[in-house]
Amino acid sequence: MLLDATWHFFYDPATTFIRLQIRSGTIVREHRIYLN
Repeated sequence: MLLDATWHFFYDPATTFIRLQIRSGTIVREHRIYLN
């Protein structure tokens, strides 16, 4: 299922995390990766 998903990274230097969006069809999952 994750093989045909599209991954989107959002990084704002003002924040301490990277937003990772995984989109597979109509399902969108968002994860936050904290850097500190």
